[in-house]
Amino acid sequence: MASVYKRTKYAPVPAHAVIVEVPIKNGMARRIARWTDAHGADQQADVEFDKCYGNRIVIGEFKNWYISYESEYGRKQIKGFADKAASIKRGQDLERDAARRRVGLIDQCDDYSKTPLDKHLNDFIATRPTHASSQLYVDQVRHRIERIVKGIGASRLHELDPVAVDRFLNVEKIVGHTRNEYVGNIKAFTRWAVESKRLRDDPLVSLRKTPRQKIFAVHPRRALSPHDVAKLLDAALRRPLLEKMIVRTGENTGRAVGKVHPRVQAKMERLGRERWLCYMIAVWAGLRRAEIEHLQWGDIHLDTSAPHIELRAVTTKAKRADVLSLHPQLAQALREAKSTTAKPSDSVVKSVPDMKAFRADLKLAGIDAGDHERGFIDFHCLRKTLSTMMASAGMSQRTRQSHMRHTDPRLTENTYMDERLLPIAEELAAVPPIPLLGTASTASVAAKEKSVPGAAPGAAGAAPLHRKAAILTLDLTPADYTGQEEIVELIIRGPRSQVQQIQRVGEALAPDDKPRHPAAPGQI
Repeated sequence: MASVYKRTKYAPVPAHAVIVEVPIKNGMARRIARWTDAHGADQQADVEFDKCYGNRIVIGEFKNWYISYESEYGRKQIKGFADKAASIKRGQDLERDAARRRVGLIDQCDDYSKTPLDKHLNDFIATRPTHASSQLYVDQVRHRIERIVKGIGASRLHELDPVAVDRFLNVEKIVGHTRNEYVGNIKAFTRWAVESKRLRDDPLVSLRKTPRQKIFAVHPRRALSPHDVAKLLDAALRRPLLEKMIVRTGENTGRAVGKVHPRVQAKMERLGRERWLCYMIAVWAGLRRAEIEHLQWGDIHLDTSAPHIELRAVTTKAKRADVLSLHPQLAQALREAKSTTAKPSDSVVKSVPDMKAFRADLKLAGIDAGDHERGFIDFHCLRKTLSTMMASAGMSQRTRQSHMRHTDPRLTENTYMDERLLPIAEELAAVPPIPLLGTASTASVAAKEKSVPGAAPGAAGAAPLHRKAAILTLDLTPADYTGQEEIVELIIRGPRSQVQQIQRVGEALAPDDKPRHPAAPGQI
């Protein structure tokens, strides 16, 4: 049966309080604390002992009543009202609903329909796995769902409407892959609500993602050619010192004729080598900016038969401990860059060039930063450059996908592929031609006849017999004639249907290759 009670407020015993025991009925004693407050007034309060907090003084009761009732899951206590009668009525209603719910007369979804949407979202976020997803991703999921909920003005689960969500995404101009991320997060939220029996049906089941083939890249990237990569590496190596040598004022303004202190020169040269190594790692290993920043010498194994990098899971985007094989050029560059005093915990590079430094290197190398039509060049395009170079070299698709650390082959073949740099013309030229077994063109016949010395009239290079003459030929090999019952001829007929020239195939064949059953003269 439901009951109501009030909770007691406690406070620590004042420092200068004296605890005394006052006898009461039946030989019991009442413990009282007595002290003088800051205003000089005498105070006293009852003292109760708690196992966790020790002695505490009672300072009063909370305003609201608390309800204790029997739910379908056992005894439960909740906060009631300031009015005692209303709290008792609430407890009786809760017990009655729990009894009806136990026998299936009340659906659990009816109770959750009154719960604020924020509480459902907190429960949803609490169920997200943290071992495979970073906290940053979980925060992004919460932000996207909260933005949609606030944008459509929903406060309950059943108020989520697919038309309202779609309209909100269009008004906010959330398109492409970003739109699909928003749609995927909000639909995962409603699917979880159905699975946890907070909703009977998914209200967003009709909400669809944008098909991949209809998504246009907002910031398309292009890959660099090997020649452009070489120019970028050279610019990165020279630019730090070159900028220090440029004169800023005077008659030599803009010219690299300034004198640099040897200590500054050594520092700039070291910075240039570090940027050069950073670009080299990005091009050959395909590491992202943050992955290069966290790369340590202990992750790189250069003394094995197959040099490789063992990435730590906490440093990668997918939180996987992947192993990357090293190109011989990169392995040699890392050997030369590694100091004899380097510790396994030391960073390979102190910093990765920001976009300002990267654009300055592009400008010095004479490489256009690109536009929306041709594609942009940024630091991440070096990863696309690696995928394109591997495809151009003929590496298999599965090997390229493994080196790029992609779980979806479409990323390797579409997103990280620049078809303009593939050797299409060279490989197409290497495809064998089609063997022609049918009627050849007039131009081909004329070219063959031109190459035969002493061609008869009507052949290429001689006057035609008649302007209405017709040429018929079959371009076959001697193997095609063997076993045939007829002789294939080249016949050129004049205006009076008179045979002007007959070149029998048997005359062009070796004695051993002649037809087994030659035709009689009367059959020609």
